[in-house]
Amino acid sequence: MTSKYSMFLQSSFSAPSHCLPKTISCDRPLQRKRGRWKRDGSVSIHITVEPRAYKNARLFSFHGPSLPRCYLLAIQFAMIGHYAADLLALLVFGFIVNRVSRYRRLRRLPPGPPGYPIIGNIFDIPPKREWVTYRDMSRKYGSDIIHLDLLGTPLIVVNSLKAATELFEKRSSNYSDRPRFTMLVGMNWNIGLMPYGDLWRACRKGFHQELNPRALVTYQPSITSATQKLLLLLLDKPDDFLKHLRYMAGNTILSIAYGIEVQPENDPFINIAEKALHAAALTVNSGSYLVDQLPALKHIPDWFPGAGFKRWSRAFCEV
Repeated sequence: MTSKYSMFLQSSFSAPSHCLPKTISCDRPLQRKRGRWKRDGSVSIHITVEPRAYKNARLFSFHGPSLPRCYLLAIQFAMIGHYAADLLALLVFGFIVNRVSRYRRLRRLPPGPPGYPIIGNIFDIPPKREWVTYRDMSRKYGSDIIHLDLLGTPLIVVNSLKAATELFEKRSSNYSDRPRFTMLVGMNWNIGLMPYGDLWRACRKGFHQELNPRALVTYQPSITSATQKLLLLLLDKPDDFLKHLRYMAGNTILSIAYGIEVQPENDPFINIAEKALHAAALTVNSGSYLVDQLPALKHIPDWFPGAGFKRWSRAFCEV
């Protein structure tokens, strides 16, 4: 195995007499060229032993090479430094591209609070009474429309009737789409959550045919019956007027849509509808669930920390 130009100069091996190797070879070693070591390929040593000596192959020991250890370490660190420099250059380039694209994007967006790298304004999203926080932000930045960043997803908050009318009535064709909520998967049949498109226009046309002013005349008997029941409930228990109003709304909707007459108290259909509406209201609130910003999280197991949304989703599906 000795060679004038081989890195394995004066390398040797030893093994027990009962486990002698059959053949030994070394392919593509480091070659010395013009006073420097040049890597032509990976270095490997092939040792073939007799089948009867296979179990004792671990008894081999190798010695060498005879080059100074400091020289070998210098070669290793030079290679590591080369790869580290490439990686550092790639990271710097990616950071610059990200900052430039972010700057261009923010120039076209409304004002808003500064965020942190990657997570954005996730800590600025209030868990409750969000309208108060957004109102204060609007006053602070002097704009009826503010912008927040949720893990790279822009969130636009409209804080005045004037701005809402300008955007959603006068320019409704530009802002008629709905965001996709991963937590509400399976509810894309709901026209209020359906993305703008041909299916949404077809559903809207059907709603208009059944709920236009002329069609409402056919629902007058159901509305009159629900109103009479509401008046009786208000006379009997005036303190529960909010409960009675919910009953009237549910009774009217279920009667018109499904022909179901509900009970004045503890009706199972009303209870299911209220639970579903409450769950949907919590879900569509931006920032409530991280999985809406990172849909890949839906694949993590239920026992994983932070996967409480999966248990909540399972309970919601049972409703």
